[in-house]
Amino acid sequence: MALTRVTSQVLDANAVSSIKLANGAVTARNFANLSVELRHMAPDANVASVHADLSTNVNLLQTNVNTTTANINIVQTNVNAAESNAASATANSIQNAANVVTLLANVVQLSANIDVIQDNVNIVHANANGITDDADVIFNVNKTFSQNVTIQGNLIVVGSQVDLGVGTATIDDNFIVVSANLTGTPATDSGIIVTRGSEGNVFIGDHIAEDGIVFALSQSPHDNATISIQEYLDVHANAFHTSSGMNFSRVHFGHKDDESTGIIVDTTSNNETKFISSGSEVASIGPNGLTTIISTDAGSTAGPELILYRNSASPAPGDYIGQIQFKGRQDGPGDEIYAKVTGKISDETNGTEDGLIETAIKGDGSFTIVSRQKADDLQLLNGVGLDSAGRIQSASTVSALGVDLLSNDYVTYTRLNANVNVLQDNVNIVQDNVAIITGGGTLRVPFTNVNTAVGTSNVFFVGQDTADDANIVVVTLDGITQGNTEFVMNHSNNTIQFKDESIPSGTVVTIFSLV
Repeated sequence: MALTRVTSQVLDANAVSSIKLANGAVTARNFANLSVELRHMAPDANVASVHADLSTNVNLLQTNVNTTTANINIVQTNVNAAESNAASATANSIQNAANVVTLLANVVQLSANIDVIQDNVNIVHANANGITDDADVIFNVNKTFSQNVTIQGNLIVVGSQVDLGVGTATIDDNFIVVSANLTGTPATDSGIIVTRGSEGNVFIGDHIAEDGIVFALSQSPHDNATISIQEYLDVHANAFHTSSGMNFSRVHFGHKDDESTGIIVDTTSNNETKFISSGSEVASIGPNGLTTIISTDAGSTAGPELILYRNSASPAPGDYIGQIQFKGRQDGPGDEIYAKVTGKISDETNGTEDGLIETAIKGDGSFTIVSRQKADDLQLLNGVGLDSAGRIQSASTVSALGVDLLSNDYVTYTRLNANVNVLQDNVNIVQDNVAIITGGGTLRVPFTNVNTAVGTSNVFFVGQDTADDANIVVVTLDGITQGNTEFVMNHSNNTIQFKDESIPSGTVVTIFSLV
């Protein structure tokens, strides 16, 4: 019996159900492809088979899912690995790029070093050729020579500073020239600076502000244009001399424009210091202070002259104007002035100037004015007497009276003057009285007032009323007559005032007047 192939045209809708078909009764081989469709089958038809197939498919699907998941995990792992590899590759690329840059820089530096080496090689060759050919040797880089360097020609250094780190520099040249390239008027100081650490530098050179050569301490650095002077230094030397041909035993201090004038210390002539003017010796100071002032003038004018000049803007009576002191030692030990001679102004009026000389001698530890010499008077003051071993004669008074004083008379000059003055006063009074009587006037009676100076006073009482300077006949200090220019009369209080600022204490002041 021939088999009838069931197709979709043969079966009615829902013709096949699970009731009608045994499990597994229909297999795939019984149907042609697509012969049974869903519409041909009842809902429950082949459920088990479908379920089994579905389960199988689900399981297979699950297996596939698991496989896919595993594959996905593998893929993810591979992706992660790929990303990690990509990051590593990126980092490696960056590092490689940096390495490439570094390599390029090293290549550039290597190239530069090769160039420098080549330059040095060229320089060495050039220098070798230069040395061989007597040409200039040029170093473009720093050079250190560990051995001696001998330069047969000139050494020319062009730079701002030369440092010699040597213990001693020996120079065979005859001259050291500073500011060699200077032209015109100098604007900066120049010279030699000796460094002395914290003690300050020594500067020896041309100082613009001083307009000359100075020896000074300075803290200014050597690169200053102007040296600030801290203090000047003493110069200790054996000889200073000029180009005049004087030998080294004669030290000459003088001006280069006039070598015939100056100071010479002559070690060949008693070690004298000589003062020279216009080629002639005018003064000298020798051993033990022996001082000589020389004048070669053949005329009759005074010479040599020693002038003590006080250039006062306001000269006045009583001003001391010059003094010669005689100084020695005392056993203290120490120095002491034992005597002095002083010049003094009595009257500074132009045309009527008066002066005097005072001699002061130390006695018992203090000075005493012992004499005063004026234009018209010689005074012995403060009780000083005059002892003579011979004859003392005065042309104006003693000789006129025929008085000779011998040494055995023990008469001092003060006593002689006092007696002569009293005698002269009496003669004057007699003459005045004779004139008064002859003229029919009133007879005047002499009056004497004796004062003793106390302290530093220079004012003394006359002792009676006086209306006229003519009534003052004679005024004496310790018996020595004073000229009427030595004092002034004050009639308002009947006193006289000496022009000297003070009269030594103890001086006897005698005033003779007429009533």
